[in-house]
Amino acid sequence: NSQREMSEADGELAANASEEEFTVTNNNGGDGEGDDTNDAALSEDGNASKAEDGDENTSHVDGEDGRSVTTNGEEGGRKHKKKHKHKREERKTIMMLVCDPQNDYHEGGTMPIPGSDVISVRIADLILENITGITELLVSLDTRHKTHISNAIMWKDKNGNKPEPYTIITKQDLENSTWIPRQTSLYEDYLWYLQQLEESEKDPLTIWPDHCIVGTQGAAINAHINEAVQEWAGVNLATVEHIMKGTNDYTETYSCIASEVEMEDDPLTCVDMGLIERMEESDRVIICGYPLSHTLRCSTKHIVDNIKEDALEKIYLVYDCTANLPQYESLGSTFKDEMETKGIKLVSASEAFVFAVPGENKTEDDAQSKLEKESTHSEGKEEGSTEEKGEDGEEKNEDAAEEGDNDDELVAPSDLE
Repeated sequence: NSQREMSEADGELAANASEEEFTVTNNNGGDGEGDDTNDAALSEDGNASKAEDGDENTSHVDGEDGRSVTTNGEEGGRKHKKKHKHKREERKTIMMLVCDPQNDYHEGGTMPIPGSDVISVRIADLILENITGITELLVSLDTRHKTHISNAIMWKDKNGNKPEPYTIITKQDLENSTWIPRQTSLYEDYLWYLQQLEESEKDPLTIWPDHCIVGTQGAAINAHINEAVQEWAGVNLATVEHIMKGTNDYTETYSCIASEVEMEDDPLTCVDMGLIERMEESDRVIICGYPLSHTLRCSTKHIVDNIKEDALEKIYLVYDCTANLPQYESLGSTFKDEMETKGIKLVSASEAFVFAVPGENKTEDDAQSKLEKESTHSEGKEEGSTEEKGEDGEEKNEDAAEEGDNDDELVAPSDLE
């Protein structure tokens, strides 16, 4: 009987203990974001609560009798990471704009740009190497009709001859009949347009070789860039935004933001403030493509004229991912100098996606990074100057043992994710 009573008493104690037993499940995610299963286990009977302070390896839950039960990550308990303890940094929003990467601007096209074949491979690589970092991908497309005002077929001289490519036509040329529209009904429209160009001090009307005509192979995107663009869409399950520009026959549209002359009856010729606002909201806007002397120059100028001043530093022009039309190199050179004074950043492809990330050796300015790291290293040496003796009696510097010999190493842009 005595043994039975003792056994029953032990059973009661075990039952009571089981009621007070709490299990803290481990968060296998390891990223501080928490786990639904874990949360359910902690809140099942409404009495579990996570410690707000103290050692990260310690979790506290309250028992039914008011006692605090602790698991410390050692024997008898599992480590529990606090939910949201290390809040994940929000993803950078990077808009990339590729201007007019079309076949007519490449070898074999009607307006080939020197070096464009090589540059397009570089642009494609830039997209692929940063495929998950780009949050918005935009591609502007020069989209012209055969009857565009800048095409030779729309003009004639007194003898009925078409102007040669790269001919400049001014308001005076029209008024003295040096060049007149083939369709006489267009005379007033063309006269008004040429007058607007002069009054606004825009580029004069240039007769270009027929290029990027709707439906032609020359209007298609370069194969290397198109492959990268489609890969980006598939990886991110996001739509590439194609900006069709130049569809209005009565005005030149170099820029992807607005035409050279805005027309009230055609909103597509007016400043795209929606796009400007999206640029303001982005952490960075990366611009590349063709041609620097025209599309990039005019697009960037429209951005500068319309974007908030404090957002100008977000605009990055990738100078080795663009090139000028032949004979227009001076336009591109003058433009780059002007943009730098406005706060637009001119960077190489290797610098375009580099951000300074807390806890990592990523930086936008290698020189500044080196100074900061040298300062940190120097402070570390001072703090670690106290020497201790090891078990074998030899003195050792704890700081050197922990820090290692590679404190001043910089991460090359090519090694960045």
